Amino acid sequence: MDLVLRVPKDKYRKVRDLLLKDDTVSRASVNFREAKTLEFAGDDYLCIVQGLDGAVARAREIAQGCPAAEPKERDLVLSKLKGESEAAAAGFGSIFE
Repeated sequence: MDLVLRVPKDKYRKVRDLLLKDDTVSRASVNFREAKTLEFAGDDYLCIVQGLDGAVARAREIAQGCPAAEPKERDLVLSKLKGESEAAAAGFGSIFE
């Protein structure tokens, strides 16, 4: 399951620390990106949690007050991250050609 949260800039450090220190959530893939780097408006951060349902549910619980992205926005964020990952892999692959 995938979850994208919008984390206000002033809560970023606290939310990040809480999520990464939690035993359940830390087993999932947890990434933070500035919204601007993914071409979204605002000074907030995007927290992407990818993992089992329990880890995602726990992340929601810990990050209360940080709104979850709507499905359309979530899919766009995940698509952009996948594109970046594929571009990086293609660039890395060209080293061995």
